[in-house]
Amino acid sequence: MNRLNFIEAYKDKNVYITGITGFKGGWLALMLHYLGANVSGIGLEPDQDDGIFYHGKINEIANVTIGDITANANVSKLIPSLIEANPDYIIHMAAQPIVSEGYKDPFNTFHTNIMGTVMLHEIIRGLRLPASCEDLRNGFSKKLDEHNISCKRVSVVNVTTDKVYKEIDRPLKESDEMFGFDPYSLSKTCSDMISTCYRNALNSPHYISTVRAGNVIGGGDMAPNRIIPDIVRATEAGELVEIRSPYSVRPYQHVFDALSAYLLVGMLQRRNPIYQGEYNVGPDPHQTMETYELVEKMKQHLNFNWKNTGKSIGKESNYLALDNHKIKSIGWRPAYANNDEVVKAVSEWYNKATQGKNMQKFTLNQIKEAFESYEK
Repeated sequence: MNRLNFIEAYKDKNVYITGITGFKGGWLALMLHYLGANVSGIGLEPDQDDGIFYHGKINEIANVTIGDITANANVSKLIPSLIEANPDYIIHMAAQPIVSEGYKDPFNTFHTNIMGTVMLHEIIRGLRLPASCEDLRNGFSKKLDEHNISCKRVSVVNVTTDKVYKEIDRPLKESDEMFGFDPYSLSKTCSDMISTCYRNALNSPHYISTVRAGNVIGGGDMAPNRIIPDIVRATEAGELVEIRSPYSVRPYQHVFDALSAYLLVGMLQRRNPIYQGEYNVGPDPHQTMETYELVEKMKQHLNFNWKNTGKSIGKESNYLALDNHKIKSIGWRPAYANNDEVVKAVSEWYNKATQGKNMQKFTLNQIKEAFESYEK
């Protein structure tokens, strides 16, 4: 991994993010802005005014469309915004991302996560986005040129989850059986397989990969029923943090490290289709943590106490870890070397936000330092 390689791949390129108003979407927009890309995207109106979208002033550095990716074609904001963006890359992250919300609202979870993916692939399959001179020189549009149509091939990365696998008490490999028990897991499993279907069975003209990420944490996440936002809210309110499964093992990783994998796959498959496929991204298995370990590390930086509630939101895996050999084999490595570095960076973000600092500037500086770490 090399910062200059990322800049070369993304500088002045058009990158479209579905889910740009979300936690990972905001971070990705700032990372791409740092790399010099032209950033556009679509997302729902943010529910929280204290998350990364507002703190990071994403509207200042990206062309943001507020809209629902599953809207019918006659009222769709996705179609015109994609045409205007004319993307070279699409990172698909728009989703209902909360396990507990899937139990409460299975219809919306299935509709967003499954049909949102179908609609994106259908739209870009038929849009015939105009190809750039670079695309034409590299022969990306050769097949379509036979019909006198110039169309670029877009590099598409569908972001799914580590929960697409059947539960096994060992680090999960990309070749392991896929399975979804609860609405969220099943919907993301379907989304993952849909992208593979468009690439292989439907012969999409675009480059398509899926990346299955472990538990992503970082500054600016304020979504409900997630461990870090729950800690931050309880700290601000002077309340106990309620932990429902303190001994569950999860592949916690910093948001930068997950997003860098998405960008790496997008970059490589655009250069050579051989890199298309499915990838896990997460920490090495020995760096997975029980949830209480993460909480105790956070206590070193934030003032709070916690209790084990034992409450259940439905069946959840006790052990999740990912085999990351494949993503490492194409050059990925984390910018944060260990769990203490991850927790320190996350905690520092929230502390600075509480102090009223310029969080766009602070986040961009964290991004700069993370990219520069590849050169050490």
